[in-house]
Amino acid sequence: MRSAGRAHDPLTAWWVGFGGLAASVVTVASLGAFADARAAVLLAWLGGQAVWLALWQRADRAPCGARAVFLGALLLRLVALSSDLRLSDDVYRYVWEGERLASGASPWAAAPADPRFAAERAASPELAARINHPEVSAAYPPLYVGANAVIATCARGLPSGAFASELERSVFGFRLAATLADLAVVAALLGLLRRRGAPAARAIAWAWCPLVAFEFAGSAHLDALALAAWLGGLAWLVHAAHSERTRNSSQTWGAWAWVGVAAAIKFLPAVSACFGARARRSFAPLALLLGVVLVSGSVFLVLSDGASGALRGLSEYSFRWETPNLVHRFVEGAFARLTEYDEGLADPRRLARALLGLAWLGFGAWLCVRRTDVVLASGRMVGAFLVLTPTLHPWYAVWILPFLALEPRRSWAVLITVLPLAYWPLADWQHERVWREPLWLWPALALPFFALRVLEARAPRT
Repeated sequence: MRSAGRAHDPLTAWWVGFGGLAASVVTVASLGAFADARAAVLLAWLGGQAVWLALWQRADRAPCGARAVFLGALLLRLVALSSDLRLSDDVYRYVWEGERLASGASPWAAAPADPRFAAERAASPELAARINHPEVSAAYPPLYVGANAVIATCARGLPSGAFASELERSVFGFRLAATLADLAVVAALLGLLRRRGAPAARAIAWAWCPLVAFEFAGSAHLDALALAAWLGGLAWLVHAAHSERTRNSSQTWGAWAWVGVAAAIKFLPAVSACFGARARRSFAPLALLLGVVLVSGSVFLVLSDGASGALRGLSEYSFRWETPNLVHRFVEGAFARLTEYDEGLADPRRLARALLGLAWLGFGAWLCVRRTDVVLASGRMVGAFLVLTPTLHPWYAVWILPFLALEPRRSWAVLITVLPLAYWPLADWQHERVWREPLWLWPALALPFFALRVLEARAPRT
């Protein structure tokens, strides 16, 4: 009897840990808006993140398989779907841009505050009042906004009696869609891990992370849609590489087409094609990816009123937006000692972005020279982007988690664990419209991360 009890101890301990994780997510979801209970939310949230970190570190010895990982992820998403943290108001822009595109208007050609949308604002005053930065037109790629249009249309089919308003119904539709996309990432990651011969439990890097659940099921960001397509394409690519078929098989081209779809939703997955082209000594993967991006983008631009202003919002966003970041602040600060903020070519923001962009491309070239595996190289480019970007939103940072399942790095896991702290200034912003970043925030996020990265870089590769 004692022997049997000891045999069940690992499983019991594992699910006790998941129970603590779920309890944390339930507590956070029950506390209401983040801005009204900042300290309590962060305390419960960081507790759940710490449990997730402990489980992730033991994933290779976990007594659970793919089904348990997925079911655990589903439970966490259902809880997050019921939350009301109000971490982001981006969902109102998703609704606005989706509805405009669905009606045949171009959200790229004009900003929400533009006079040409006066009738639409009058018809949906609550939505118009909640759109952030209404002076900026759409910054998302066409396929991303196309997905918004599909979701906005489908949301109208939800029973109206279950919601207080049409806007609430639309927001729930977007949160539900983001939840499904998030679960698709879990499924794609499990498939990729299986193809790579890695334990299925490593997928908890994404599947059981509370931050992921609250960013997608809770806040309706659709980045998970791009990640699901990207990981699915990479899994298909790994399968094709290990099959008996030639490298020119239809499987390989199908895989690159899925990577192209991911890049048409969010641009970052395009980095995989560069490494694929290097490995195949052919520009075919790049050409196929570019073709998918252009064709898919053109469809939605044609369905709206043309390509006018297609890059205006993206240009505005890439030049002006900054959030708590790891490196960019210091590079921009150094340039600010030399040049003025005059929006010209020598503006410190422009110079810092240019220098760090070149550093990112140089890192990619170095990975190509080293003939780094396409999957690992893709993950490392994501990591480099997150280190160098001026805009490190928490829902951007979680892009590293699927690759953390493939190439575990404690530095990134620790950063993700404490990243809810990045929301600290949000309460002041929502109450007073002032963004105050406390002096302790950057050291709390960055110093443990960089210290661990140095140790990892010095450790021998296994």
